[in-house]
Amino acid sequence: MHPREGAPVAMSLLEFNNLFIDLDSRRGNDERAEAEAREHALTLGLNGIHVPAHRRIIIEPLRNRLHRPYALNISRDFDSLIAFTDELPVTHDLYIYRVFHSTMTLTKSVHVKVRMHTQPGQPSQLVHPHKIPNVCIAQIGARHCVRLFFPALAQAAEGHSELSEDQLAAVYDRGLYPAICHLTPELATNWSTSYITAKLRARNLNGTYQMGTHPFPGDTAHRLGSMIKRNLQDALPWARGCLWMVQIQGVKEAHTHTPADFLASRASFEMLMNGLMRGLIRRGQSWVDVGLQISEANHVLQWRTDSHHHLAKEFSDLAQDAAARLCILPSRSYSRDYVAGLVDLSGFRATLNPNNSNTGAAYIQAYTTDKALIAHLEAGRHGLFMRGKDALQGDGDGHTPPYCRRMMAIYEGGVRHTTAARVEARIPVTLANNTMLDFPEVLLERTLCRFPAVDWWQWRQIRMSCIAETLALQNSAHPSLRYLRETLNLTAALVWLANGLNSRPDDDQYGRDVMVTSCWTADDLDHGTFLIHPPAGGPVRDLPVVRQGAIFLRGILFPPTSGVPRFSYGKELNNATWIHFFSRTPDQLRLQALPPPFIPRQRVLEAGRIPTQKRMSRLHGGQVDEALPELANLEFRIPPIPRDVAEDLPYEEQVEYGVGDMAQNLPVQLTHLWQQFLSDVMQKCGNLRGAIANASHCRLSTQERQNITQQALTHPNLATIFRRVQYRASARQEWADAFSHYFSPLDGKIPIQPQNFPNMLYWRRWAELKSLLPAAVGNMRRQLRLLFDQLAWVPEPASDRVWRYQRDDRFCMLPPDWTSNAPQILMNPSSGQPQWSPPLVDGEQDGMEDVIPRQRPRGPQPIPYLHLRQEEEDSSD
Repeated sequence: MHPREGAPVAMSLLEFNNLFIDLDSRRGNDERAEAEAREHALTLGLNGIHVPAHRRIIIEPLRNRLHRPYALNISRDFDSLIAFTDELPVTHDLYIYRVFHSTMTLTKSVHVKVRMHTQPGQPSQLVHPHKIPNVCIAQIGARHCVRLFFPALAQAAEGHSELSEDQLAAVYDRGLYPAICHLTPELATNWSTSYITAKLRARNLNGTYQMGTHPFPGDTAHRLGSMIKRNLQDALPWARGCLWMVQIQGVKEAHTHTPADFLASRASFEMLMNGLMRGLIRRGQSWVDVGLQISEANHVLQWRTDSHHHLAKEFSDLAQDAAARLCILPSRSYSRDYVAGLVDLSGFRATLNPNNSNTGAAYIQAYTTDKALIAHLEAGRHGLFMRGKDALQGDGDGHTPPYCRRMMAIYEGGVRHTTAARVEARIPVTLANNTMLDFPEVLLERTLCRFPAVDWWQWRQIRMSCIAETLALQNSAHPSLRYLRETLNLTAALVWLANGLNSRPDDDQYGRDVMVTSCWTADDLDHGTFLIHPPAGGPVRDLPVVRQGAIFLRGILFPPTSGVPRFSYGKELNNATWIHFFSRTPDQLRLQALPPPFIPRQRVLEAGRIPTQKRMSRLHGGQVDEALPELANLEFRIPPIPRDVAEDLPYEEQVEYGVGDMAQNLPVQLTHLWQQFLSDVMQKCGNLRGAIANASHCRLSTQERQNITQQALTHPNLATIFRRVQYRASARQEWADAFSHYFSPLDGKIPIQPQNFPNMLYWRRWAELKSLLPAAVGNMRRQLRLLFDQLAWVPEPASDRVWRYQRDDRFCMLPPDWTSNAPQILMNPSSGQPQWSPPLVDGEQDGMEDVIPRQRPRGPQPIPYLHLRQEEEDSSD
């Protein structure tokens, strides 16, 4: 607990909503008051901290536990059917697929085990059907499908459930098509004669396949199934022991009836079985989903997390202690689905008795029907969700992500929605009319919470509005702040939190990484509900924990405390999580938003490409806050560059992102830029590859290069700078082109320059000035050109680097007897012939001490002329 923080305050969901509305309503016209009220409201909504009172808020949803008076409506229904049979138990018309589609293959668990012969000559075994190779043959209606399973392929398939293309062709060519021709020759004229030709016919121009079907009469469907199975078993050894599966899903609305009414239950079950052969279904391995639904008009009912074991015991054959043990901690057999970020409210799913017994439920689940507003099956998710990259983009009217606006509209409509609580059990069909005939009243009050619909959906609106406003503040910030790692950490956490409003919070490896870096941990709080449960006897310090009744994020800094909403400095997501959420690392996102002027945008946007980082040039050591005469007349002022100076940053990062002296005018800034240009050019001069003595092409030490002045590049004696050099005279246009190369115009096309320019401070500052003051670029370049024309020489402009070293006959070599590589420079057309007088350098005569300020270190002298420095590159060409 923070030293200034008082004791936590517990409140109901309604009281929390009212507190937030009160804080949010304090916003006014005054900018400072607006920022303060916004910070207080967002901190309450996302961190669960009441800043004016210095207290944490604990939300207690159980204050809304169900109690009298209430006017509940309870209904019973049949929702789904799963049947595995040796013969096809269908009398409905079939709609048989022209081409078998892998999307219809059973690949997810149905929470039961089925007896199948997976090994020839061996007794049958209980197996999970979704691990057995299978193919969807036909549909019966919109919610019915017929599959054929091949258990003899289980060992070779090693858990994969899709058939190969050759196996699919065999099913069609050896089983399905011959049966069609034999039973209904008049219909065979509409069928392709082989699976290959069927696929060629169904193929679209973009390579996908049409989901077309052929109708087949129901009075012959049973015979068709028998003939397909016989044809395949006679022709293919791996087809022996194959089983049919009929699955009906999501039909509860059509089979609803009053609980405790045996006749109504039987009539509804008969309607469910319509078009199916009841005898075959009952003799096979078959289950039906029976549901009980509880609702109250204009209210939202939610299951209590502490009541799951009561439901498991009531609607299964588990004993009280077994049900309690099952629901203690999430496991392979039991999982919780926290609702809207409130850990005291959750649905659950539990596998109870999957081993094909007729004694009770094989599977049970409890959930609520608020998913009617937010359900959306896409990308493996069951609710509407936001991607990380969606959070980085605002809509046409501002910076708020469009997803947030859509969800706010949905939540606003939810206040008129009655949300029911449902419990479903998957039981053998033989028990369909004898199980779950009522919901005991004492169990209702022990397992449910009840909220007015206005209060419940207002909670979701508050959470989404806080997420939306925080993302909008982030998106409105300068990219240099928007793509800080701490900022993107918060963005990923907000995406995770937003998605957790519509479905259970992501708890895969990426979701867990977000939880660990974004939520309060056991090291921060004394006790609470673990979002990631520790192994027995394992450490718990860094595991995310909820102590406030709702999932709140750890400390967030808001403007004006920080330059952008972000987490306080500390924990950081790993690279795999960055890429999962945003498809790129923070550095790549920053390059995408602020593409450097030395690399074309398409190079920046290559997915998975991380540019090689080389050492940045050092800051010029002799900068003074006084403009050069050539720059003194510029009157443009530089607007403040967005920086973050919150005290949680390490000292070195505070310096890097410090505001600095923003009162400096443009002439001083350009003076610093010019001095940095001279220093950067010399810092990037390399070494002669393979040489030991006199390896560096440049005579200057690291410190001398860093502190170089303009006079060094105007002195006629090149020996003061170089040990060896190639020079050539330039025409006036060549000299002008060289200036444009080093100080590109506003709309200049810059070639790829990956070696030196990315790591030169002057180049980045020039790009920043151009983006801040586009109207002043022409004036700035004219004044810089005055300084550029005073130089005697510059490195020969190259398309991909500052310096080139290969021997070139267009250049004259100094000293004349040197025959290997040397730096190439371009002489100013206004300067005379260069001089080469090494003796003057050794004696530091002719005023050289004013050109290059020499500093002799104390102590033992280093080996002379050996300058193999880390920031320099070897000249390899």
